[in-house]
Amino acid sequence: MSDPARRVPEPAPRDAARPDGLDGFRVEVDAARERVDIILDRPPLNVITMTQREQLRVAFEAADADSRVRVIVLRANGEHFSSGGEISGFLDASPEHVSQLAWNIAAPTRCKKPPAAAIASGSPSSWRWPATSASSPKPRSTRCPSSGSA
Repeated sequence: MSDPARRVPEPAPRDAARPDGLDGFRVEVDAARERVDIILDRPPLNVITMTQREQLRVAFEAADADSRVRVIVLRANGEHFSSGGEISGFLDASPEHVSQLAWNIAAPTRCKKPPAAAIASGSPSSWRWPATSASSPKPRSTRCPSSGSA
């Protein structure tokens, strides 16, 4: 028996005609705060397509090269950060395309500027900010200092 309160909502339709040409995310630069936000924007589950993975790599590389930016933040619109990759994308992609997957998803680790993921689940006091840069020291705790215990 299915509980209607536990039903998974339908993903938002893809908008292939977005004026910026980005697939399922947007980029916001805040030069005053020296920050760029890369925002997953396909709620409710923010499923990531193969095309989106390539575009995210380019967005991280561009943010890293932008002299106005000192930190790169990956976050999501909606209740869920991301449910992960769209399975049909793996099945439909050529072996050559799939072979680029590791390079694309490792883009944040190649950034010279510190990337962070703002993964919100529940109240702001439970938000996590894990360090993802290979050049950044690994934190002992991934919780924000205001959250209390680690």
